[in-house]
Amino acid sequence: MLTLAVSLPGYKSNEKPDYVKIGPKLDSLLEENFSGKSVVIRCISLRDHPNKTLDELAEIVRKAGMDKYDPARNGIGYQVGTVQGKRIDFFGTPTNVADSTDIFTAELLHDFYASAQGDRGYRLRIDLVMIYDSTKLRLVDHLYGEDVEESDGFVFKDSGNKADALLGIIKVL
Repeated sequence: MLTLAVSLPGYKSNEKPDYVKIGPKLDSLLEENFSGKSVVIRCISLRDHPNKTLDELAEIVRKAGMDKYDPARNGIGYQVGTVQGKRIDFFGTPTNVADSTDIFTAELLHDFYASAQGDRGYRLRIDLVMIYDSTKLRLVDHLYGEDVEESDGFVFKDSGNKADALLGIIKVL
């Protein structure tokens, strides 16, 4: 499992990110380290994990294979699966890492800045990126609301060894 870091000093949660400047730096890390792989990307923000430093959160993820360290804590959106009788271990973005990946530039940075405002009432900065081997996960299709079908829920095929599905972690500094 790789642990990588990228410095993005101009990237802040309270300012609209320059997707064209920031995104390619993250996308190039994917290309350099995971090219040709089918992966699921999960991004998290320290703001959703109060009282944790980036290093502490990265260590939790490295050991456990995911960022759910408190069984009493309910993350945003997880009630969707419960209501529909489906288990969802985490939400992520499936992608095939090619030589010209633009997943951060085109989607993830925007989602954290703009979409989080609607979900949480505040904007987020991506602080930690988890890259999972998609062959070790099972997709859980589910509905948001009454009629919006989503394909972003995942469960671990081997729930006893979640860390085995984790290919890498990127710390965003």
